[in-house]
Amino acid sequence: MRGGLASTRESAPESPWTGGEKIVLPRPSRLTDHVLSMGRSYIRPVLDSAPAAWAGQDPARAPKIRQNGVHSLMIVPLRIRRTLLGIAVFLRTGNPVPFQDADLILAEELAARAAPALDRARHHVRSAALMLRRNVLPQRASAGTELEVASRYLPADRDHGVGGDWFDVTG
Repeated sequence: MRGGLASTRESAPESPWTGGEKIVLPRPSRLTDHVLSMGRSYIRPVLDSAPAAWAGQDPARAPKIRQNGVHSLMIVPLRIRRTLLGIAVFLRTGNPVPFQDADLILAEELAARAAPALDRARHHVRSAALMLRRNVLPQRASAGTELEVASRYLPADRDHGVGGDWFDVTG
């Protein structure tokens, strides 16, 4: 899911997706293995958009790359501790100078500073959702005088905070 989008051009014409839109990777590649699986930054100083090249084989990205003169690329993982939160993609269009190692160092520093803020926001949203869910559940379960009922909500899925209504009934 694309969390954000910024460009020096109005309406970011170089991107095939908008903010909040789900992004589906067409198939595993060296790029996805390098950045997503290994958690390492990727720099492509000269981006080849010819049909046989990596960038030219993606039907969503290739036309945008060609139309907007994207010629250099950096992809930097956004991670906190051992958790990969996402990636930051940097494209160069107007400036004819390709990205260099110094640009990658700066991008990695930006990602290192952004990741803790993203992680705090993620935890804040998760906590708010869990609090809302707990407030909607009944505070006390009752089943009459013959049964004793106890309930508790413990999320079974730690990532999404869902799936954990527990009821204990004795009679």
